[in-house]
Amino acid sequence: RDIYKLAKYANSKNLDVRLNTNGSLTDQQSVKQMKGIIDNVLIPIESYTAKKEAEITGYKISLKRKIKAIRLLKGAGIPMVRVGTVAIEDNIINFDKIARLVTNLPIDEWELYRPIPIANNQQLSSKLIDILVDKLISIKRETGRTVFIANALPFCAGSDLNKINSVSQGALSDDGHSRIVIDPRGFAKPHYFMDENLGDPRDILSCWNQPFMKRMRNLEFLPEMCKQCNFKYKCCGGSRWASKLVNGSYNKLDPLASKIFKK
Repeated sequence: RDIYKLAKYANSKNLDVRLNTNGSLTDQQSVKQMKGIIDNVLIPIESYTAKKEAEITGYKISLKRKIKAIRLLKGAGIPMVRVGTVAIEDNIINFDKIARLVTNLPIDEWELYRPIPIANNQQLSSKLIDILVDKLISIKRETGRTVFIANALPFCAGSDLNKINSVSQGALSDDGHSRIVIDPRGFAKPHYFMDENLGDPRDILSCWNQPFMKRMRNLEFLPEMCKQCNFKYKCCGGSRWASKLVNGSYNKLDPLASKIFKK
């Protein structure tokens, strides 16, 4: 309930204040409160149809509210408004449809996410990744819009490492390479999904310099097969969390990369 008070305080400390929201409570009044204290807002759009969006979110008019929120936010002068989309199979196959929806909105960036696995059967195929990458390259060329894969995807997951590099931010925002997450329990962690308690978030430098974090930033968890790769400092071997979840260790191959190496 005190989100605006917290945001105002953070803004007064010259912090970059970002808000992730589903937009369901975004109206003229809330946008007015955000103006001047919120620098960056991310709204997820998971489908090109209202029906599918409702199925995913459990909220009947979810897509309509998100579109309205985006227009209100940008109309109020929020500096950066972004849309995030998980690149599930349906969104890749029907990419042109969801791209038409998103690129017609007044947004500054569109970021896509490789699905985070919770089981071995939830991986994208190399073919789907190639389709996604080619579509992203085309949309950047045709529209000039800022669009990219925002989370950790091994560059060898597709057939052309250079192409993936051109539309991917690599793993730099994941796994503790460049940021720390504070969870609802007050634990400092390397990333949303990684339950490695780094210590007291009130001593952020100690958390940042905790041995696990240093090992991650120094690429000590990089799989042996990745160490000679020209893209290792950006790709970082893909998701270290996914490698531990699926293959049992932070030092193992990302499950998408392993498909390439097994061929």
